[in-house]
Amino acid sequence: MSEEASSEDLAARFADAFNARDLDAMTALLAPEATAQVLGSPFPVEERPATIRATSFAYLLAEEDGSLQAEPVRHAGTDYVLLRKSAGVRALDCVARLRVLEARIEGIEYLVSAFRKSELASLAAALGLPLAEP
Repeated sequence: MSEEASSEDLAARFADAFNARDLDAMTALLAPEATAQVLGSPFPVEERPATIRATSFAYLLAEEDGSLQAEPVRHAGTDYVLLRKSAGVRALDCVARLRVLEARIEGIEYLVSAFRKSELASLAAALGLPLAEP
């Protein structure tokens, strides 16, 4: 399998695990040295799968009504997982940009409107999606 195909597959598997609220499956996709970071934020870089699971994964899955849904998309050669509310306008508020190495997720860069609004707005426009207002 090519790395590009592997990258798209990982984005789809990550989205499926997210939508199933399966922390074990999400964590299993991470490389041992994986990192995650909310770009432009004051939050520290999360290092290693256990920390990512306990911080950003737990936070994202904590939506009380379970309405946050993941959708994989490839744009300009990069794999993203769009995170949007499942009801209403479905505006884009957060995106997970995946970095893949050897068929594992080695890094997740979260683009959140509170910290990277212009970058997220550009992606939303390119994908023909509305941007969430904070």
